[in-house]
Amino acid sequence: TLREALSGPDGAEWQEAVDYEISQLEKLKAWKVVTPLRNANIIPCHFVLAMK
Repeated sequence: TLREALSGPDGAEWQEAVDYEISQLEKLKAWKVVTPLRNANIIPCHFVLAMK
């Protein structure tokens, strides 16, 4: 999990990677925060972490 990765010995590097990915998504305007419609089908999102 993200919590486990951030609390591990490489936590600082994981945080840097997550911050970079979020900043790129914001730069590309990949999403917009909105109030969902009552019957909206909300698509969940999550990080997939992998060591290369």
